[in-house]
Amino acid sequence: MSASASSVKLAIATEAAFGVAEATGYELLRITSESLGLDVGNVQSAEIDATRQPSGNARTSLSASGGISTELSLVAPAVIGNGTTVNGFDKLVEGSMHSTWSTIVAGSPEDIDITNFSAGTFDLEDTSTNSAFANVVVGQWIELTGFTTNVGAIYARVLTKTDSDNVSCEGVTFDGTAVQNETGDFGITLAGSHITLGNADKSYSIEREYDDLSPKEYSIYTGMRVNRWSHGLTPQAIFTQDFDFFGKLQATTQVASQHVATTLAKWSTPRLNAVDNFKMKMLGAFTAESSDRILEISWTLDNRLRTEPELGVLGSTDIGLSTPTLEGQIRIYMDDGVLIGLAEAGTLSKLAYRIESGNNVQIHTFPSVLFGRPDAPASGNDQGVIVTLPFFAEPDATNNLAFTVDRF
Repeated sequence: MSASASSVKLAIATEAAFGVAEATGYELLRITSESLGLDVGNVQSAEIDATRQPSGNARTSLSASGGISTELSLVAPAVIGNGTTVNGFDKLVEGSMHSTWSTIVAGSPEDIDITNFSAGTFDLEDTSTNSAFANVVVGQWIELTGFTTNVGAIYARVLTKTDSDNVSCEGVTFDGTAVQNETGDFGITLAGSHITLGNADKSYSIEREYDDLSPKEYSIYTGMRVNRWSHGLTPQAIFTQDFDFFGKLQATTQVASQHVATTLAKWSTPRLNAVDNFKMKMLGAFTAESSDRILEISWTLDNRLRTEPELGVLGSTDIGLSTPTLEGQIRIYMDDGVLIGLAEAGTLSKLAYRIESGNNVQIHTFPSVLFGRPDAPASGNDQGVIVTLPFFAEPDATNNLAFTVDRF
């Protein structure tokens, strides 16, 4: 019997040391396809042979690479916990950002006042001085629930932090309406965990299991670092994400796997789609929801990793970090020329959106984007005009942040 792709399993674990296969801590990855493989470099000898026969080849390099394609789903930080995950995706977000999720903002309900609201900005004060904002960092979104006047969740992005009891924010309510001043409200619950681009050396061991073979075959990929992370949010579709890797080596064996992998059932963390799970979009400012009618948001974070070969070493000694690029595009229905005008003038803008599934939420934030060539053609009769705007993320002038992900 030959192996079927429908029976392949992938499991992933964070490596304690680059290129050293982990024996425990694996989580099953839910995938739609994968292309992991061994890269072999061969060079033909240049030795002259009068008989005109080739002089043979030499193996000159070994490494691993490939990609994993998935449908996007979310797990609550309270389920994930600090430093561990159960769906693998948040682990790969750490690898893509080469950083670590911040300590989860959670705890006993607090006494929070909302004051000084003006044009979408406002202050939050823990009036019971319980250090409600101790684990909050500037640039992070936090979710607040339990207010009386501001019914439902508030999503507040921290602009400044005076101390553990006082922060200044911008943001909106869950349905895009303005936040209102509210004092003397008790029992407020905070949530949030934050990540941004960093320079941590994150690498993974990935195991492919051919589950339907007897005996089973296993391919272990070591030293796998995320080179590119891509998102595709398109209409009439399930949201997708892709992770592409550079790695050290591949080894295939029939030895029974010692990697006991865990996962959540797929029905407990359903796939996100364009109808039910895209909730809040902000273009130009983070103080109100945009009225733009968005068809698509797609982007790719390219870490531009580089292999580091060494004489006498099998595979790469290391895979070095480089300055990343973050590019994407947004497509909207043509209602006005505001965004086109920003592209024409070379004016920086902002982009953020919220995706959610039940109580599980993420906000993806680009604090400073430059739009490229605007494309808004009349493609033919009886169809709408669609504006396509490529964008390029760069660090904002205030906090030096180019891209953040927040989860609740």
